[in-house]
Amino acid sequence: MKIGAHVSASGGLARALQRGTDLGAEVIQVFLSSPRAWAFRNYEPGEAEEFRSVLSSSGLEMVAHASYLINLASPDESIRKKSDDLLCATMASARLLGISAVILHTGSHRGEGLDRYRTQLVNSLTKAASVGGSTTRLLLENTAGSGGTIGARFEELADLIDSVGAGANLGVCLDTQHMFAAGYYFGDPDSVQAVVAELRSTVGAPVAVHLNDSKVPLGKGTDRHENIDEGEIGSKALGMLLTDQLFEESSVILEVPGAGDGPRKEDVLQAFSLLR
Repeated sequence: MKIGAHVSASGGLARALQRGTDLGAEVIQVFLSSPRAWAFRNYEPGEAEEFRSVLSSSGLEMVAHASYLINLASPDESIRKKSDDLLCATMASARLLGISAVILHTGSHRGEGLDRYRTQLVNSLTKAASVGGSTTRLLLENTAGSGGTIGARFEELADLIDSVGAGANLGVCLDTQHMFAAGYYFGDPDSVQAVVAELRSTVGAPVAVHLNDSKVPLGKGTDRHENIDEGEIGSKALGMLLTDQLFEESSVILEVPGAGDGPRKEDVLQAFSLLR
């Protein structure tokens, strides 16, 4: 298991690596472009080669989070097209930069039902995964469940991955706050065993985990992260879940608010204490 945090890429990716080192992280997550803009900056081959060398020397793993604007199941055809293009551009740059994975919120059907846009969604995931090749994995993140979002249930993510096919480089990023908000309880040993059994029978071991407490109660359906032990889940439940053998190879990434600017060194230290 690697433990780390989401960090800002302001000033460049090399600065992000330094921020990760300063936090004591083993893995960091970044945005390769603004998470709330369609514009994307492509990296030149020489620039990417230089960064790959810096990344290798750092000893850190880096993953990227795709833009929040991406909605591969949007009822709006123009949004679906822009989403498809932006995801493929993100995958291509991540592969060029030596980034191990891109984490994706697959989107929302806006209440029209997944079946209506399912074929388009599967086609887009297939294309994006192929752009990442064998080196950069596309990870589908579970959602909190509100607003017609896709992937609140493990079996829905498993169905999409199965539909793309076994040869595709796809996996899952499990967000603990989203899981809790979607109604998955893991506050005692029996419930942890039940959740782990469901994961094993559907998506398998998560490649990555977003470690977050929750501002909202169980089953609320909304995406609201909180610092560990300051929310509705608590460190005991998070520790019981993530110290299961299923997660021993996962990259665990804090996405907590900290003091308002994201994860702090003390948050990373708390995660190490909880999980090691």
